[in-house]
Order: sequence, then C-alpha cells, then structure tokens
Amino acid sequence: AFCTKSQLHVIDREGNYVEGFPKKVPGLPLYFSIVDYDGTKNYRFMITVNSGAIYLMDRSGNPLEGWSPRRFDGQLISEPAHIRIAGRDAFLLQKKNEIDLVSRRGVSFDGFPVAFENRIRPGYFTYAEGTFNESGISMVTEAGELIRMNFSGRIDSRDQLYRNSTDTKFDLIADVLGNGFLISRSSDGLVELLDASGQELFEKTYLKEIAHAQLYRFGGDRNMLALTDTSGQLSIFDLAGATLVARPISVDSPVGIVYFESQDIVQVYVTSENSLQKFRVGQ
Repeated sequence: AFCTKSQLHVIDREGNYVEGFPKKVPGLPLYFSIVDYDGTKNYRFMITVNSGAIYLMDRSGNPLEGWSPRRFDGQLISEPAHIRIAGRDAFLLQKKNEIDLVSRRGVSFDGFPVAFENRIRPGYFTYAEGTFNESGISMVTEAGELIRMNFSGRIDSRDQLYRNSTDTKFDLIADVLGNGFLISRSSDGLVELLDASGQELFEKTYLKEIAHAQLYRFGGDRNMLALTDTSGQLSIFDLAGATLVARPISVDSPVGIVYFESQDIVQVYVTSENSLQKFRVGQ
C-alpha cells in the first residue's frame, strides 16, 4: 500500500489492484503509515494530510470511528507512530513544542499532551521497560537537550549536550531495528556522531546539510549509518566512521538496508531517477 498526491493505492502480491482501490485522499498526504495492532494482518491505513487532519482507515479504505478525520491542535513535525507496549496501543504525535499520546480512539492519555519551552527536533527513540507507563521515549530539542520522558507524562531525565554555537543543530537518529539511537551534532559543515550518552564516535565534513540519517544496528560489525545530504548524495559508514562505499551515491529518497544473516550479506536498496538499484556493502 502507498499514497500518491491524491490517491491511496493497495496492490496485491501479483501487482493487481485490490478491489475498491485506488481511493481518493481528501487532501495532500504528508505522512502515510500502515498499522497492524497485534500482528494479525488486520491492517489500518493512517494518512495525515496538509490541513493537519489525520485519517485512520480499515483495510478497505473506510474511515474508522473518531478518525474521519481527527484533528489535533499544533503542527506535526514527524509521522504519527503506532506504539504497542505491554498489550496497550497508542499513537504518538510529535509537534514543535509538544508531545501527545493518544488512544486508538484518538483521546489523549492522562498526563498528555506535554509542552516544552524549546522546540523539539523531529525523531525519537521508543524504549520499553516493564509496564506501559514505565516505558517512554527519548528525544532532543533544538537547544541540544536530551530528554527522556515516560508514558505517564513524567520527565525522567534532561541532559544538556555540548553546544558549539547558537547555530549548532542536533538530531536524534533512532535505529531502524529498535536497537537504541545516536545523536548528530552539526555546525559549520562539521557533522559529529554521538552515542546515547553524548560521547563522540566520529566526525565528518559536509558541504551540504544532512537531509536523512538512518541507523541500522544488525549486531557485531554489521552496524552502519546512512547519511544523505540535501543534494541527494548518500554515504554509508560503520560506527567507527570508516566509509563503506567508495564514493557518494545519488539517491532520490531514504535508502533501505537488509542483512541476510545466513549469507552474511548486507544489501542496500536505493532509488534514483525512477529506477531501483541494489548493491552490497561491508564485504
């Protein structure tokens, strides 16, 4: 399933449209995700449009009660995320100065929304510790404050990262596989990668800003970071900063990386100029 500028498309494994699709989307889609609450393949489609409205639809594309659409105050800065911990479902909404946690019905949990003085950077890491309320997220603000907040709405910790200047930019890079996170600190063309405690791992010099950062921790020496700058040039590094591709690669969108453990092969998939390409790294 995928969204274009005006339609929701669902295609079967043979490349044919599922009956009833494509369906018109009531607005310009900004975010699209597929939700599977309990792993039973009873899929839901969540679409956020440019007006800020959020639609949640069943697998036939019919809006669900309370989500036709659901509107929240404030502009989202990242894709709404489904979270399931200790048998409880929630959707996390990240806004410029606020975090909201809502139920499947779109109702805020007790203690939410939580407002912050400084703007939040897009991106967060979800951690599970015991009960639902004891679990939570880590995120970073524009001022470089690393915040850990649980799902009861309580701030567990706030740590100020070293800030080179007022122009320094911070981003939290969550592992695609859910195995922790890194932090990037950018200033004057220098990009520094920090671990979760704020210790520097390596640094690189870039002429352009980083547009997409993707962390993949497959384990052992199969951990890598894909950085794509604003000109569409992709570089891939291990977590010691060693380059895993001979030269930057032109891409149109974030990459996909898959580790085939039985063959010990890491395959990278990229799109460029309407074509899909793949190549191996770390051989």
